[in-house]
Amino acid sequence: MVQRGKSGRRLTVGLVVLCAGASALATASDRPQVDDGYNYVSEPVDVEAAIPGCDSVERPSTSRSFGFATFGGASSYDSPRYPWYSGPKASAMTSSLTEALPSGISVDYAPRSQSFEFQPIDDYSNEDVGELPDGITADDLGGEARASGSLTRAGVTATLSVSVEESTRDVPPCTAGVLDERRRTDDGAVVDLNDTWSEYPGTDEQTVRTYTRSVDAWLPDGSVVRASMSSDVEQWPLTRDDMVTLALEPGLQTTAAVPPGTPSPAPACPSTYDDEGPYVKVTPDMVDAWNSALRSGWPGGVPGLEIDRNLASLEPADTFLSGACATFDLTGPTTTGAVGISISSDNALPVAPDPYDPQYSESLPELTMLADGSVEVITDDWYSSVPMNPTPDDPGGMERYLSVEVTHPSGYAVDVFARGTNPPPVQLLQAIASTPGLDGK
Repeated sequence: MVQRGKSGRRLTVGLVVLCAGASALATASDRPQVDDGYNYVSEPVDVEAAIPGCDSVERPSTSRSFGFATFGGASSYDSPRYPWYSGPKASAMTSSLTEALPSGISVDYAPRSQSFEFQPIDDYSNEDVGELPDGITADDLGGEARASGSLTRAGVTATLSVSVEESTRDVPPCTAGVLDERRRTDDGAVVDLNDTWSEYPGTDEQTVRTYTRSVDAWLPDGSVVRASMSSDVEQWPLTRDDMVTLALEPGLQTTAAVPPGTPSPAPACPSTYDDEGPYVKVTPDMVDAWNSALRSGWPGGVPGLEIDRNLASLEPADTFLSGACATFDLTGPTTTGAVGISISSDNALPVAPDPYDPQYSESLPELTMLADGSVEVITDDWYSSVPMNPTPDDPGGMERYLSVEVTHPSGYAVDVFARGTNPPPVQLLQAIASTPGLDGK
């Protein structure tokens, strides 16, 4: 994954890339700027032009692209390095962002992670990351709370990304090519605006141009809020003033109070995407119908067990709307652990596994043909759980994985699975997986 660092450096996280030589990415020329190492073309920069709101304009510095490898890091809502952030804080920021969207805007149907829910913050300060290059700190790589989604207004769609961080850096000087307007508010906020474009080679030697509209706000409390839209056409669902309003939304500030009782985001929904075959994209009507079936089938919840939320909490899967899913925490006299429900499409009916297949050396799945032509597969196995950052409360160890998957002739499969040392009985998972109305008909 390649990231653009907050200092403007090009950073590579998670894999090794080739280094490119030094190149001046902006000059006094009015021609498009070309980074030969990446065949990347950006909008021409006029270093002599005045920028509204700036007393002076600096010339762009010569930039050097480089690559390095780093592995490790952790994503969390409760990183000690960033105490301003938490699960409830993320939920409060999500509400503030979505409520601040102007009228006439619709958020395109997508998983929560792609519907402006603020995600766990990245922390690259742990020892597993390894040594960083000179001048690069863990806060150059992580420390930002991010949310993104797709917006539509009057038939115009674009992707909006928002990030929030706590910073002690000074407001940067006005630099040609970085902004095309600077605004100041009465309370001392500084807001930079920029509309620009870039190009890179696409398939069949076709050039792909991406337009970007961005706003960076440095706020008096030390918050830095960045909002950016991207599109393949130069049309925007949000005006520049709309973007400024979002960046100045008080509820996004790192110091904004969290309303009492605000919950943390629900656990991430497991993906059901299988890249070896097609799938039917789920729609709101499909997910509503499945949740209605769960409400009808389990009106009183799960007998004898406490569940942290209603079973009828299915939502689109995190990958390409490839299915629907939800995860829950169950507790009872002899049961504790996580339970998940996943529904996916375009599945072939399972066949009996080969008992000599090495992958089943520990445990052979149990396959049963049901009366309606569906096939039930029960998997009961143990695996080793090794947290990235073990704690006394979560040291890792052996955990049981229990799954009941019912694949219907329609191609829809319902998988109910549990993890932990004391999962619920298999009969409960079978009953949930066989809930009427989950077969996609």
